[in-house]
Amino acid sequence: MIGYIYKLYYTLEPTTAYIGSTTGCLCCRLKQHKSASKHYQNRKLYKSIHELGANNFNIELIETFKYDNI
Repeated sequence: MIGYIYKLYYTLEPTTAYIGSTTGCLCCRLKQHKSASKHYQNRKLYKSIHELGANNFNIELIETFKYDNI
């Protein structure tokens, strides 16, 4: 199976980023982060997405990796 390492960043300040991983598509993961920002604002990432505007965040592939699903 294939997984993805990604960078989620604020487009106006791309040097500050969150690094994450997923086994799903990146566009789906971005939607999940944006949705979670409406409900979990006690978390720093989601608070930033909520305050700065979800449409101001992008996701970028850093690397793909293979893994075994046990």
